[in-house]
Amino acid sequence: MRGGGEAPMDRILIVDDEPLICKTLSGWLRESGYETTEACSGGDALKEVAQSPPDLILLDLVMPNLSGLAVCQALKRDEAVARIPVVILTGRGSSEDRIRCLDSGADEFLSKPVEREELVARVRSLLRAKHLSDRLLISYYEIDKLSTFAENFAGQIVADLKAVDVAASLAMQVLGPEPGLPNHPAAVWGGMVTGGRMFGILFFYKESQECQVLMEFDPAELEKCLQPFSRGEGQFISKEPPLEQLSRLLRFPPGLAVNNFVGYATDRFAVLAGGYPWEVGFYELPLLRAIAKHWSVFERIRFETRQTEKAFSYTMEALAMAAEFYDPGTASHLKRVSAYASHMAGVLGCEKKFVRWLTRCALMHDVGKITIPIGITRKAGPLTVTERAVMQRHTVHGAQILGTSPHLAMARNIARSHHENFDGTGYPDGSHGEEVSLEARIVKVVDIYDALRTPRSYKQVHSHEEALRTLREGDGRTLPEHLDPKILNAFLDEHERVQQIYDIHTESLLKTQSEKRGSDESL
Repeated sequence: MRGGGEAPMDRILIVDDEPLICKTLSGWLRESGYETTEACSGGDALKEVAQSPPDLILLDLVMPNLSGLAVCQALKRDEAVARIPVVILTGRGSSEDRIRCLDSGADEFLSKPVEREELVARVRSLLRAKHLSDRLLISYYEIDKLSTFAENFAGQIVADLKAVDVAASLAMQVLGPEPGLPNHPAAVWGGMVTGGRMFGILFFYKESQECQVLMEFDPAELEKCLQPFSRGEGQFISKEPPLEQLSRLLRFPPGLAVNNFVGYATDRFAVLAGGYPWEVGFYELPLLRAIAKHWSVFERIRFETRQTEKAFSYTMEALAMAAEFYDPGTASHLKRVSAYASHMAGVLGCEKKFVRWLTRCALMHDVGKITIPIGITRKAGPLTVTERAVMQRHTVHGAQILGTSPHLAMARNIARSHHENFDGTGYPDGSHGEEVSLEARIVKVVDIYDALRTPRSYKQVHSHEEALRTLREGDGRTLPEHLDPKILNAFLDEHERVQQIYDIHTESLLKTQSEKRGSDESL
């Protein structure tokens, strides 16, 4: 498990062609808590920086072959290392030398012989400024990454996500894609108030595995625990470990170091991050504020999208059920086909979004029948050739009714193509094999099964076993080669579940009919 709050030791590169000076300066800095590396020439210094950039460079001005001024200029031209502070050391302290060094990008200028106290003080000051600058830059990069993430995230079907999915996606932007990254905290916690309760989730890594812990509590408990660390306007900062009460409330596991934590809270959302590898401050808060605001926006979009989708689905179902006025029993047939198709899509390994939309769109497969003359849809006997041609137009009419909206593409595919055959002998287009969309091929199989089991005045009702045999062997009108073999085999393998779905919906229909008769009799 990664611990937080222990900043790595700063490393300083000492560049001087005098070994004794390098040794002396290195000793002073090591005694002050820094790591040191030495280079005896400008060329060696550039190689060392390229291989392992230090946190600060002490650079002698006068060296053979490549001067300190030339080294400084080379470093400041390289964006990858330009932000490393450079302190020029020289025995020549003229104003002209100072101006040339500062113009070359040097951050400080010390005259030899260097005094120990002044050297350590200048180094400490420059590193403190660098660390603050680094944190500001990290915050900028993280917010920029969050903006890119938000653009990609918003492009998803947000209604497909749960609240915890949104929280997890945002939290991982702060926690980082893997444990041990130097610019990320050890743990992130997010909470949302719903129905007067705070629902929270903690994210952290344990043995390289992402861990999540769900919780629920009174929002007032969190407010009380965070109060000692308040910096106003919903902001919280602590360089010390959280109080035991807060650790218990947010379920921080034993051994997870979460000192150096910051938090941001609104009336409904709260985000905390702890275990940063440096002393935290206000630089860490902009990212948390951005996370909380993005979370609020995504949740509002997710809720509104789901409400819109519910209304859209209701309209689709109402349109599908309109066929009931023309063909009694159609409603129960549509619901069974939808249930079969949903189950089969799951068995075939389709994505959750595909399964969810197929469940709705399968209802629309016969919507075109509302355009067929009622005398044909209710005819007691077999259809004539002319009548059959009219009936077959329900596929084309159904697709026309569903229009050109991309949101109805799946429903349109099913309505038009659920009578196409895998061998190319179907209608209305004679499409072959995978030219027919997967959704239509699935509905094709389950529609035939349910049609065989549905009572009609012109044919006998098939039992479950008889319907399976017809699908497997054919009956002259329906042949196995009409069906996608992969889907057919999966359907036959799942026949027991198919039987259960049929029984459930049939019992529901009988119950509804019984209640309706009882209501009519009471009138």
